[in-house]
Amino acid sequence: MDGEDNRFHRVTVGGSVAGQVVVGEHNVVINAQGSQVFVRDGPPPDVRRRTRPVGVPIPRARADMIGRLRELRFVAESLDHGVPVEISGPPGVGKTTVLRRFAADRARGGHSVVYLSAAGLAVEDLIQSLFQACYDAADYRPEPTVLRRLLGSIRALVVIDDFGGSATDLDSVLDLVPGGDLIVATATRMLWGQGRSLELQGLPEPQAMALLTRVVGRGLGHSDAALRLCRAARGHPLALVRAAAWVAHSGAGELFADPGLLQRAMIAGLAGHVREALGVLCALAGAPVRPALLGVLLRRPDAASALAALERIHLAESTAAGYRLTGSPTALTADWQGPLPDPADFVAPLRDWAVQKATAAEIAELDVVVVLVLRAGMVRGRHDSVRELARAVSPVLGRSLRWGCWKEVLAVGLQAATQVGHAADLAYFTRESRVREQALGLAVGMTVGVGAGATIVAAQQAGSQTLQSALRSLALGHPVATGAVVAALAAAATVTGVRLTSGDASPAIGQGPVTTVLPAATTTLLPATTTEDTSSPAQVPPLPPVTKRTDPGPGATNCSPATYLVTFEAVVGGAPVTRSGSFPWLSCDNEGAAALSGDKVFQATPNPCPPGQDGECVYDFTFRPTEPGDYAAKLVIPSDSGGSAITFELRGTAVPEPTGSTSPTGSTTTVPPSPTVTFPPSPTVSLPPSSSSLPVPPIPTN
Repeated sequence: MDGEDNRFHRVTVGGSVAGQVVVGEHNVVINAQGSQVFVRDGPPPDVRRRTRPVGVPIPRARADMIGRLRELRFVAESLDHGVPVEISGPPGVGKTTVLRRFAADRARGGHSVVYLSAAGLAVEDLIQSLFQACYDAADYRPEPTVLRRLLGSIRALVVIDDFGGSATDLDSVLDLVPGGDLIVATATRMLWGQGRSLELQGLPEPQAMALLTRVVGRGLGHSDAALRLCRAARGHPLALVRAAAWVAHSGAGELFADPGLLQRAMIAGLAGHVREALGVLCALAGAPVRPALLGVLLRRPDAASALAALERIHLAESTAAGYRLTGSPTALTADWQGPLPDPADFVAPLRDWAVQKATAAEIAELDVVVVLVLRAGMVRGRHDSVRELARAVSPVLGRSLRWGCWKEVLAVGLQAATQVGHAADLAYFTRESRVREQALGLAVGMTVGVGAGATIVAAQQAGSQTLQSALRSLALGHPVATGAVVAALAAAATVTGVRLTSGDASPAIGQGPVTTVLPAATTTLLPATTTEDTSSPAQVPPLPPVTKRTDPGPGATNCSPATYLVTFEAVVGGAPVTRSGSFPWLSCDNEGAAALSGDKVFQATPNPCPPGQDGECVYDFTFRPTEPGDYAAKLVIPSDSGGSAITFELRGTAVPEPTGSTSPTGSTTTVPPSPTVTFPPSPTVSLPPSSSSLPVPPIPTN
């Protein structure tokens, strides 16, 4: 398209985003209708190291910063000894100020510095940003071994602000960045044993008073109210500069000695459009927002002036990526008058903007915002709008190599398409998820299994014509589809009891069994534990330490994931065996969207879930083998934000009936629940998005 960036094409209704990226050993051709992946034939792309790394411009830091000299020396000495540093602390304590000052000092001293903001980013997107900052390699994502070699040769200071990932995610970054070249800011400590952690405290009282005096003048700065404010704020710099800014803004002529009272006064005194802008920043949990985006979300032309007004009183700050909230959104909305801002309300305006006006480059800049809005929309039941927004932005995120955000968008889009029974989009999201897995080397087992089962479930809800269209779509559009795909899909339809001419609606989701819909067994499961003594319950190794599940509340991104193992050993073929498994239920668990995948000899029935007064969700698992062999399945109970929460790995071994004996027919043998083994959350046992977030209703078997 003439006049446009040759890496992007305009996204419009009926348009396309076409292009090719290289991911490891694969070429991926991406467009709005569906992507394809091919094994790369030839050498990898040219990769040129940048003379000086690039990243987010180092934010301006005051040369006359008050205090923090001891903390700066701690960071410098640690890095000089080759030890990475973590700076942790609550919002407003000054972590970003210390990072900016240290980065600016090193840059002035001639060091190469890469400054990155990780707010809301998946760790794989953060790592890709680091690679692109150090190397000029458009449209290329190296495989892990190559990436480690390339980044290991970089000698630069890497500064990461607002890191919100897990300790495992931080380990992934440390593994790629040479020791001693990393500073990371986190809300809570997560660096143990691999570096030095500095928990930042408020300024000592003399330095806090000096800061306040500098910004409000000697008269107010030496008042009793100033001293009381410094003590009440525990020396947190953000509370002090907000107080000073409010004095100048309101003309009150006196300081609030109570930070909480000050905050309430500030919010109450905001003009209507400025208050609305603050609501958007709080709803988006600190993600950067450009004035143009704020105008889209609020449908107001005065967005830029509202954000500037918030910056003047230190409720927001301007960064290279846009304006972001300062401090904690939870604290700012604690005394909010009226209904709280809801990011789900932004799904429709963001969808309209994405499909009608936005360029692909503009959409790619909003990856974090898009994911936040889509999650909220799913929680609020805005399934159609979520599906349409996910469909519009998906090819853009794939094309821009924001594959962490792409993964989440595909998972949420798959959920939304399933909820409304939109088989065409369900087939699209399933196919794109499989393309992503194949390119990353994650796909295992029967390539079309997940897509077939998911499409048939949605098509059954929509009717026979939709089902036939879905089968045709998967057979023709799957990235590695062959003639055998059609037969596999037909077999899947038979397994799930779907008739090609049937338009019957699926049963309502309730306390009925969650049934298997995938024709192939899952692979790469945890090692099975078996015992030769079938007269006693299954023996399992000693339980590893169990991480207590802490409830983060509804809609939380991280819903304390945990994995449990349930085994059935030496079961005589044809004899059903039932065992129970349980887990501590949290408010962010979405048991209504539970999905069972794998061999169809397993059945899972909630008994009950949601739980009773004891807080434990219980599932009865029935193993009903028809012939000898090893079987496996997986029950995934997602979080209500679309991620994985609880996973039950099911293993079963069926043996032939002993010679001369008769097995019972039509009966069910119930044995005491076998012990379950809880494993810490691990990427190796996470269900891919194409199946981990698929709500599967009970399917009748014929």
